[in-house]
Amino acid sequence: MIRWLGLALVVALGVVACSSGGALRVAPAVHPDGTLIVVANRDGLALWSLDPVTGIARWDRPAAVRALAFDDSGQRLAIGAASGTATVWDLTRDTQISVTPHPHAPIERLAFAPDGTLATGSTIQLASVQRPSIDLVAVWSREGTQVWSHELEQLEWLAYRPGSNLLATASVVAGDDQAVTLWTATGAPEAVTARGSAPPLAWSADGSLAYAVDGPPAIAIATATELATGQVAAGSTLGVAGTQLAFQPGGKLLAVGEDSGRLSVWTADDRQPVSVGEDESGEATALAWNHDGSLFATAATTTVRLWEPRVARQLATFAAHAPVTAIAFHPGGRLVAVGCDDGVIELWAVATATVVATLAVLDADRVIVRTPDGAIDGALAATAPMLFTAGDPALPRLDAWEHVRTPGLLAARLAALPTETAPRADLGTAPRAPPTCFTESPGLDRKLTTHAVAGDTLALCVASAPHRPICFDLDLASGIYHARASSPYEQLGRPAPRPATVTVHRNGTQVEVCRAGACRTVAVPEATNADLQFAANVDASLIAGWVRRWGKREAAVVYDVASGRRRARISTDRMFGTNAFGMLDIEFITATTLLVSNTPCAGPCSTSLLVDARTGKLLGPVGGRGDAALNSSALYPAQLAGDVFAFNDWDSPRIVYQNVRTGAIVRELDRPLDCAGEDCDLVMEHVGLGIALLPRTSRAGDVTLIDANGALLAQHHLPICK
Repeated sequence: MIRWLGLALVVALGVVACSSGGALRVAPAVHPDGTLIVVANRDGLALWSLDPVTGIARWDRPAAVRALAFDDSGQRLAIGAASGTATVWDLTRDTQISVTPHPHAPIERLAFAPDGTLATGSTIQLASVQRPSIDLVAVWSREGTQVWSHELEQLEWLAYRPGSNLLATASVVAGDDQAVTLWTATGAPEAVTARGSAPPLAWSADGSLAYAVDGPPAIAIATATELATGQVAAGSTLGVAGTQLAFQPGGKLLAVGEDSGRLSVWTADDRQPVSVGEDESGEATALAWNHDGSLFATAATTTVRLWEPRVARQLATFAAHAPVTAIAFHPGGRLVAVGCDDGVIELWAVATATVVATLAVLDADRVIVRTPDGAIDGALAATAPMLFTAGDPALPRLDAWEHVRTPGLLAARLAALPTETAPRADLGTAPRAPPTCFTESPGLDRKLTTHAVAGDTLALCVASAPHRPICFDLDLASGIYHARASSPYEQLGRPAPRPATVTVHRNGTQVEVCRAGACRTVAVPEATNADLQFAANVDASLIAGWVRRWGKREAAVVYDVASGRRRARISTDRMFGTNAFGMLDIEFITATTLLVSNTPCAGPCSTSLLVDARTGKLLGPVGGRGDAALNSSALYPAQLAGDVFAFNDWDSPRIVYQNVRTGAIVRELDRPLDCAGEDCDLVMEHVGLGIALLPRTSRAGDVTLIDANGALLAQHHLPICK
């Protein structure tokens, strides 16, 4: 990792790579005021001054440096070594304090608290096959006295919460359960939270935490309150899996880089997507925001791209000389530091997307700054010539050369940087006009998503992974498709949520329901399972959820919000008999009716029931009783008017109009389509002219419009390119 503190580049805090010579290389670090850049390898440190008066210094005391970190003031530099010693160097007084958490246990992680307290993370090798190593976290005072220490299993991350002396660690806490532990200044565990978390992790300025979770892999955001209580709200996950995370300065937005090359930007408070982009170079290996949050950078292999966050448009592209492992913007915004996996740092001008200088520690005697025109500056032992040869692992593809040193080279080149803090307009990709058709490809399934916009207009998208969806607005009266740009939700392949007029949050057995800013809390004694979720009706008068207790049968419970009393408890045996297993779902389809689904398979055994939420009375299966029931694993309802909904599934050609308040079947009709099996997997949308039927995959071909009696009104062919 590399970062800027104040005006100084900190390219540190972790091992970047091993060179072909076996020297461990650490990402460089830069002083907060921008006057000093520090680079380390196993032979020592090199300090480049950006002030031509002070020149270049070297400090050769540590060996095999594994981590670097500046404190917030920039006056103290922590150096973690493979020997097991961490040295804190006071740069203003030129004094050092050394601490040794455990002899010969390499120090892999360092973090400073705002008050100057230092946390170290080291790995102790054990003579045990069952337990080959243990990690040690230790906290030290400014004077070098150990305050506390704890042994942890598989320490993955260590960082102080912004503006706080609360230390966070990510490790295995019980068995294989990965979690984040928050430690007080005295070493007491304040909370074990964010269970199931794994790297990457990132703090926001307000104390929210973004982290990865397993099963299925996804990124989640937990607020400071949720972390403190250990109760992370349902819906905290974003639904995307990421390898890189970074909060925008101020914490309003979160950028996520995925292994597929997809990039997404999310609002941190309500966890909604803002924009989605694609990096054709592949998986993100680094991600960082600039000083004011107006753009962010990502790296994939040797390519670095700058992005506009609100639209995910590429603003500029850099080509590094080797795979990139770290990125950091200078606080002034004009410079980007790019750390490569061979230990070399490239400094790029943001405005022009050009290299300003390259920094490298070659060995104990050779430390250099090199600019694109061949000028160099460096520090040498008295007996070492300034000679570099082709194939040097730190600077590949260079010819043999011998140059005269140019003192103050780096400071002079940085002083000549362009003043702009954004890439120039001619560097970025121009916005593309949306495609007017999509191309057929044999063997490639395309997913169709849709929603009614207004009147007789449908918004629909055709998507085939990993490509960006192609979207249109279809005028059902004329059959004309109007090409348009896809929304973030459409790019993620999910429906846009309706405006959240009612929200539900659970904290243990307490369920909070809010509507229009007014909140009530209901005590639900049955809500003891960690993954239990609740739903509320549209006027926030009722809440319902599953009670899942291992070893016992599940049940659905309904509570009255105003009185806090339980209105109904319906067992799964009563609803589904002994076939109640698999995925159980519950939602309010109207203010007083629940749609309860049991999906143990993708066949006829999947059933949905209508339940009166006020009394718990079973109103009947969706579609009718017995064999007439529709398959709830592919159930697509569309509200027609009031309590009457249209239901269909792909197991049968029927469309059923059903009153969900009484359970009565109002009308049945057959779809006027020649299809079979999954080709009949249709979505229904109620529009002014009637009901639009759309295939979930483009194999079924057309958008069909029928009237309320099932009569065919029109068929509109999907816009396939000729």
